[in-house]
Amino acid sequence: EEDLSHDSLVGTEIRLADLNKTNLTNANLTKATLDLANLRQAKLTHANLINASLNAADLSYADLCGADLQNVNFRGANLTGVNLSYANLKGANLQDANLTGANLSGVNLSNTHLRQANFQQANLEAANLCRVDLTQANLLGANLRNANLSEANLRNANLSEANLNFAILRQVNFNRAVMTGAQICHADLTRSKLIEVDLSNANLTYAQIRHANLSKAKLFKTNLLGANLFGSNVTDAIVKGAKFGNNSGLSDDVLRYLKLRQ
Repeated sequence: EEDLSHDSLVGTEIRLADLNKTNLTNANLTKATLDLANLRQAKLTHANLINASLNAADLSYADLCGADLQNVNFRGANLTGVNLSYANLKGANLQDANLTGANLSGVNLSNTHLRQANFQQANLEAANLCRVDLTQANLLGANLRNANLSEANLRNANLSEANLNFAILRQVNFNRAVMTGAQICHADLTRSKLIEVDLSNANLTYAQIRHANLSKAKLFKTNLLGANLFGSNVTDAIVKGAKFGNNSGLSDDVLRYLKLRQ
């Protein structure tokens, strides 16, 4: 197990390098090229990797707690079980990366590229995901409690069984996303797009869903008790078995329309 902690490796090009279990704590890897490198179980706590390239690298179960990962290229990287808590990933490219079971609690992921990334069972509690592109991303069973996803794009994403309780989801594009069984209690979905979204068996109790577009949404057995749907579009929504509270914010005409569809 090599010790390169505190070393300066600025601009180093070491493609296909074997750095398995290497100690790189506080190392400076700014603009380093580590494409296809083996960094399994490496220790990179508080390391500086700004503008580094780790394209298709294997960082499974590595520790990057508190690392500065701004603008890093992680495209296609294996980040299974990695610890990224409180790391700065602003502007990073995580497209097609595998983050199954990764710890990203409190991470700054704003403006990152996350299309088709795999976050299955990942911990993203209190993470900053403002304006991120998560199109077709896999967030099955992910923990997004208290996360901020304002203006994010989650078209065709899989959020089944995800925990989105107390999350900020304002103006998010959820069109055609699958959110079956998701927990979305007390979340703020104001002005979000939920066209053709599948919310079957989801729990949205006390959620703020004002001025949202739920046209053609699948709300089969969805729990909306206490939710505020004022000004929302529910045209052609499937509402069989859905539960609406007495103070849903919907007009009497809309409630009658929904009752007929049940």
